[in-house]
Amino acid sequence: MDALFNFANERINEIYDFTKNMDFDIYDDPDNHIAMPKPFRDRPVIKPAIAYGGEYCRLPVIYDILTLAEVYDKVSVDIKTKIDNIVTYILSSGYDNVIFMYGILAAPKRRYYAMGWDCKKPFNDNQNYSYPNLHRLLLYSRLPVAVKSSWYSNAIDFLSQYKTANGTYIFPADYLPEADRNWILGNHMSLAENRRKKQYIEIESTFYMHKLLNVL
Repeated sequence: MDALFNFANERINEIYDFTKNMDFDIYDDPDNHIAMPKPFRDRPVIKPAIAYGGEYCRLPVIYDILTLAEVYDKVSVDIKTKIDNIVTYILSSGYDNVIFMYGILAAPKRRYYAMGWDCKKPFNDNQNYSYPNLHRLLLYSRLPVAVKSSWYSNAIDFLSQYKTANGTYIFPADYLPEADRNWILGNHMSLAENRRKKQYIEIESTFYMHKLLNVL
């Protein structure tokens, strides 16, 4: 367990050292990458100093949000402050301008790799609520800075439109995907209800909404 916490602390420090400056100028000059393979040329390249500025990439990825949520109540005040800074960076309007999936990593020996996965806010009114990822909203609901933000309040207000006269909630079915795809991207939202019965949407929607409301 100590090894896991040590790794988490190292990763938090690595990200914090970058995010504390609120720097969103993360992309390199395209002229530095004229040899990049054609399939990647429609996406920007992350500056090598950010991608390989330390032992790990200095940008937060969605796995990091899971880590922050898991350790927040178990770390020192200093580490909590650093986590708060990282979350503030992600919640800022500057981060809204970072492209989905970040872009391309330029590795040594002229090798290029697709970067993933970013920490974009779901149900973001700055993006016209075009990213309705309940799983991600639930992750952020475990981080105090996120819960206290206007973004979180706006997301809850947006979801409140799906409240029924009975006090339950019925979200659009695509808010509750269950598919053979990656869990961390929110593809496994089933609560083992019988999905052949339409009532599963109401049961699952209400359960998740109450979890989101419970932190306010």
